Parts: sequence; C-alpha cells; structure tokens
Amino acid sequence: MDLQTKVERLQGELSMTAPDGTTIVLESPSLELDLSARAPQDLRLLFVVSHEDWERIDRGAWFGLDPKRRGPCFGGGFRTDQPIEITTRLPRAKLSLLATPKGERKIISELIQSSPTEHTLRQTETWQAIKVLQGRGRLKTGLRVKDL
Repeated sequence: MDLQTKVERLQGELSMTAPDGTTIVLESPSLELDLSARAPQDLRLLFVVSHEDWERIDRGAWFGLDPKRRGPCFGGGFRTDQPIEITTRLPRAKLSLLATPKGERKIISELIQSSPTEHTLRQTETWQAIKVLQGRGRLKTGLRVKDL
C-alpha cells in the first residue's frame, strides 16, 4: 500500500467539547493525514494548549489520557510558563466519520472546522492522545502514551 502524508494547518483556533460539557480552545491546530489511493488510513490532530488547559486535560483524562495509558513524564515535568504540544489520533474505527471522496484533505479539514462543537469530530473523547510534549530549547519534556 502506497501511503502519502498530507499536512494542513487549520485556520485560527479550534474549539472542542470536553466530557464535562466545557469547551477547550486548541491553538495552532493542524492535521496530518495518511492517505492510500483509496481512503484515509490515519488522521492525527496536532495542537498547542496553555499550561492551565493542560491541567484541565490532565485532571479529566481527556483525549483518552487515562492513567493506564500514561508512562512517566521524562525530562523533569512540565513548566507552567510554556505551552504544551499534544498530538492526537482519530481511532481507526472512527475514520468512517470522514467519508469524503478519495479522502480529500481539504474537505476533511473543512468538515472538522465547520462542524458544531457537539459533533463527534469536535469531542475530546473522539481523539486519542499519542504524544504530549513541551519544548525546552532544543530539548522536549513529555509523556509517553501507550496504546491499549
């Protein structure tokens, strides 16, 4: 299977709904889409949050970050004065939500951005975190996230 990865930065911020009904604003969102000739094979949503929003995500185990999936934080923990970078993945079973002709990435980004925050694609629990990092100069601090 010949995979092609497309990266697209979304316009502005992206609001998502958390399990407790509150809204969280994702800064600098972008999509990484792996496409085969037939359909999307993998979709990742990358974004940045403030340390304050990271604490909300952490407390609520949003984006599938429950303690069973987390490894230790390497690099000494997160600083409160810098944003946190999170990479999430749309689980394979939910790729059908994208249902677009030939997996056109522009249509997928528009679908995500134009959907109301109540839509499945705009729910934090639809996406599974795979990386949580914070830059420290040339180094990054982060959490390992395991697949279950």
